[in-house]
Amino acid sequence: MIATLLFLSLSVTSAHSYYMILFASQNGDAHLFPEPKTCHNWATWVEVDENHNVVEHFNISWVGHIGVKFFSGPQCPRNLTLQQTLDRAKSRGVCMTMWGPYCVTECCYQAAKRQYEYLEAAIVNGTAFYTVLDRFTRGKDNCPAFNCIHAITGCNGEMINTHNRIGNAAAEAIMRHFRHKYNIGYYNPANEWVWDAVRPEGDYYIQRAD
Repeated sequence: MIATLLFLSLSVTSAHSYYMILFASQNGDAHLFPEPKTCHNWATWVEVDENHNVVEHFNISWVGHIGVKFFSGPQCPRNLTLQQTLDRAKSRGVCMTMWGPYCVTECCYQAAKRQYEYLEAAIVNGTAFYTVLDRFTRGKDNCPAFNCIHAITGCNGEMINTHNRIGNAAAEAIMRHFRHKYNIGYYNPANEWVWDAVRPEGDYYIQRAD
């Protein structure tokens, strides 16, 4: 009886699928070098059941209260929802680009979820901050400060070095990191329904990178 219940439990768990959608915003054409103050990176993770119903989804979109200020020091952070981030980019008149949805492992999804929960708790407890130039602050044990890129890649404590990459170039570096670490697959048009399932209502023009 116990073995049967365990099998059923494992069957239900394995029937769920997990996805990652990565975004970037920047001014001008996607192939031009952007202005740093216009750039932002964020990511959405989605869990669905065997019937394609969304079980949960969450967004990592790490921004500061006073915006992109290069020499202002650490700021009190916010973690915007997907709709808040899209509305923010639209109001600023910047171009938005999307990578995915990519099918990811449960391990990748759970690592991202832990990072999301860490960020949400840090906002409440004042234990992490936002800053643009975070080379010397992102690895601090006490009250670290990091930018939007490292808020995404900080899963399991790893923060990749993107050098001077921002906007679309940073998103591609983020994607390579996740693909190497978690063996993420490539874009499959058959997964487009995942984006339709979580996309907020609104008139958003988002370019596809894949």
